[in-house]
Amino acid sequence: AMLTYVLQTGAGQMPGGTAARSLRLVNGRDLMDRFNLPPGPQIGRLLAELAEAQAVGEITTKEEGLERAAAVLADGKMQPATKAS
Repeated sequence: AMLTYVLQTGAGQMPGGTAARSLRLVNGRDLMDRFNLPPGPQIGRLLAELAEAQAVGEITTKEEGLERAAAVLADGKMQPATKAS
């Protein structure tokens, strides 16, 4: 809810026009590397979950973000796909 508000209203804009979302703690490459995930919609869903958690202050460091991603994957809502070698 808070993230939607920030994105829709532009609240959280940094001086110079840099959006708050550019200050993301964890990026897609971090998720793919840590959890051996392929690029795709699952990464986007995880990033959205982490952005929401960051926006409401539930995570404040990269490590907390990676721990949150591990918990989301472990709860079965988003099963990791097998990364092609």
